[in-house]
This record gives sequence, structure tokens and C-alpha cells, in this order.
Amino acid sequence: MVKTGRVPSLMQGVVEIIAGVFVGVIWINIADQTGQGVFRYFHYAGYVVILIAIVGGSYHIYNALAKNRFSEQDVVFSGQEPDPFSRFLDDDELNLQTGNTVNKGDNFCPGCGKDVR
Repeated sequence: MVKTGRVPSLMQGVVEIIAGVFVGVIWINIADQTGQGVFRYFHYAGYVVILIAIVGGSYHIYNALAKNRFSEQDVVFSGQEPDPFSRFLDDDELNLQTGNTVNKGDNFCPGCGKDVR
């Protein structure tokens, strides 16, 4: 699996939360001061920026601190290090030679037609 390092993930998460909250608070203050007419609801975008920053930053901090991190690209067999998100998806296995998905009920590879038993 190709994964970002723990320190870059941690720093990206911390900076994302700090910068997002900072920009969101400035956005809210400016929008509250200048909001007239249609733009009086413009400050809600600042709350959205803060929410996105907290969710994204939390994801990166989790990736830095968790034992089984989320991977950017799966390159190894799933038995070596499981992807925490895979439990929410089907238990399909990727055929590494052709890149096609082989389902448990298939008797042949959908890419090359070879017997998979």
C-alpha cells in the first residue's frame, strides 16, 4: 500500500484545522459587517469552511495516529495490512495480473478468462 508518512499527515491535519478555522472566522466577521440584502446569509459559508476544515483535518490526524491507516493506493495483498474502510465494501479480491476484480462466486478471471479455482 502506498501511504503518506505519519508526520506529513499529522502536520497537514493540524495546519488544515488551524487555517480553516482562522479563514472561516475571518470570513464570518467580514460577511457580518458588510452583509446587506442577498449577502446577509453569506456568513454561513464561513461555517461551512470551518466544518470542512475540521472534518478534513481530523481525517489526516487519524491517518497519522491510527495503527491501520487509510491507504492512497492499494499495492499489497490485503492480508498484510487491512484497509479499515474495506469492511464497509464487498469482500472482492483484486487480480494483480490484469487489474480486474475477481468476485468470490466467479470461476474465471474476467480479464483473461483463466480458471481461478
